[in-house]
Amino acid sequence: MTHRRTFARFSQRGMAAGRAAAVTLACVSVGLSLAGCESGGQGAATGATVGALSGLVIGSMSGNAGKGAAIGAVVGGAGGAVVGDQNRRQNERNAQAAAQNQAAQAAQARSAADTAADRDRLALARFARSWTIAGWQTVDGQRRLVSGTATGSVENAFFVTLDVRVTDQITGTTSTGDVWFASEPGRGITMNSRFDTLPIPVTHAGTVSADRNVFTLDETTPGVVGRRTVIRFISDTEFVVDDSERVGGRTNPIGSLSFSASR
Repeated sequence: MTHRRTFARFSQRGMAAGRAAAVTLACVSVGLSLAGCESGGQGAATGATVGALSGLVIGSMSGNAGKGAAIGAVVGGAGGAVVGDQNRRQNERNAQAAAQNQAAQAAQARSAADTAADRDRLALARFARSWTIAGWQTVDGQRRLVSGTATGSVENAFFVTLDVRVTDQITGTTSTGDVWFASEPGRGITMNSRFDTLPIPVTHAGTVSADRNVFTLDETTPGVVGRRTVIRFISDTEFVVDDSERVGGRTNPIGSLSFSASR
């Protein structure tokens, strides 16, 4: 009899210890399984599944596996819903913070580009006055002395135009046209010109130096390669325009005009 009672007590202690271990294992399993849930619904489903399995273990030890599974499903589902909802909310906060950060960076980039464009427009404003022109240009492969006038003005606060009139000193032929300067964020300085003696508009794009004295513009007219225009302000009342063409690895001058302020 004594041995039977002793065995019974050890058996009861073993079952109690087994139940405690099973409950602990179930709780750890629920915690690990729910860590990756991204929403309340996913958390509830995962929690209910894990809870039901752990409930089966607890129920079987108490002699009622079905009841244990039902209890485990309810408890696991509730816990999973809470953890899943927290994960969802955290993901939403992270996404919102990332979107705000991207918007802030984009705004800073736009602000920097706008600031640079504003500085370039101030440099272009130096063209807005009346000028006299003297110099030479290559015409039909020959250098021709030319002279003329130009009047610069600011248009719509974004463009500077030069109305130009140039006369060939040998033939007396006069060419008239417009030169448009602009500065656009992301594009830099642009120069577009159209003259009555040219078949198509001539386009350039480039940069201005930090001191706003030198404009370096490469021609972007379709079909034209290697031509560059460099405009250097010697002072606020004088600038020089040098045109060149790169052929066979050599840079050849093709024109040079001096502009002096007439008023």
